[in-house]
Amino acid sequence: MDKRKIIKSILIRLQLSPMEPKEKALWTVLLQTFGDSELKRLDKILEKEVDKLMDLYLKAQKINA
Repeated sequence: MDKRKIIKSILIRLQLSPMEPKEKALWTVLLQTFGDSELKRLDKILEKEVDKLMDLYLKAQKINA
């Protein structure tokens, strides 16, 4: 995956993350300083966080997906 696609993925997942707006803004600013491996790692971490949050939501709504 190229750097542009990883950053787009991170920005989308940041919007879904429950972290504070100031923390989201900080991560957004820091993205330009990260190398490929750091971006991939952050993307995976956010993917897991958002996935768990969605699972909790679906469970609370009693939606079997």
